[in-house]
Amino acid sequence: MREQEIFDNVFAKYEKNTFARHNGIVLKSVGKDCAQASMKIGPNSCNPYGYVHGGAYCTLADMCCGSAARSDGREYVTQNSSMTFIKAVKEGELHASAKVFHRGKKVCSVEAWIHNEEEQLVFQGIFNFFCITD
Repeated sequence: MREQEIFDNVFAKYEKNTFARHNGIVLKSVGKDCAQASMKIGPNSCNPYGYVHGGAYCTLADMCCGSAARSDGREYVTQNSSMTFIKAVKEGELHASAKVFHRGKKVCSVEAWIHNEEEQLVFQGIFNFFCITD
């Protein structure tokens, strides 16, 4: 698949992801086995202490990783994940990158990194996706 076809295919699925869009997540780019996304931090992304809620990081990373997994043209659902919260953030924009590091017949493993506007690493996660198509 050409890069534009990969992006168009994955972006069509992103458009149907109302949960990601509701949370202000924007898909920036998709290539073979990789993706980038961002999220502007707002009042609805924060916990009671004013920091980005862990679920917001997870949603951003999961959506970005899922897009990287789908870059092979197949459909996937999240099977499990492991996350490390590195630095608390209160404002600005978060930038996620994802890269596939294993692609099997049914399971695709993807690593995610989220950086703040100062390019500091604030989150790292590993997500496994189960392929639901052949």
